[in-house]
Amino acid sequence: MIVYSIQPIDDGWWVLAQNDDDLERICASSEPLLPNWKPLEARLLTEGEGKSFVEVDMPWMAGAALVVNNQAKRALEDVVGVEAEFLPVNVADKKFWILNAFQLPDALDEAGSEILRFPSSGRVMKVLQFAFNAGAVSDRTIFKIPQLSRSATFVTEKFVAAVIAAGLSGFQFTEIWASSV
Repeated sequence: MIVYSIQPIDDGWWVLAQNDDDLERICASSEPLLPNWKPLEARLLTEGEGKSFVEVDMPWMAGAALVVNNQAKRALEDVVGVEAEFLPVNVADKKFWILNAFQLPDALDEAGSEILRFPSSGRVMKVLQFAFNAGAVSDRTIFKIPQLSRSATFVTEKFVAAVIAAGLSGFQFTEIWASSV
């Protein structure tokens, strides 16, 4: 079992939300938002500072929100199943979706991880070296953890394999933990 962090590539398109409060609501979510969701209004940034950005299937979006196009949604829907939802985003003449991983299993092995904590509260500020409870992630494809629910989405090799098989662009994966179990 391998766990990866996921983020968009640096030189891809950007999707910019018109209202940052909407992004905060998504990043803080630990439950499905789709039942009461109103499509997020956003704009597409395809160039900046004198250079053109690359068209990708997973553009960059501020915060911890992951955004994908229709092709990526179709390729990933069956893979993420009930572990995440696709929230519509209105962007001019293009269709994008926020991939909201709302399940937060108690998966971080805090004793086995190297953690930087806030001195005043002891809460997790940053995880320098991850260790996971293998049983908590073995059947997962995409998830967040309660300690970093606003800032990190994690995926397993099943998700990575689906991205590669579909030839999707714009995804950047960093292996952060592997288990031999």
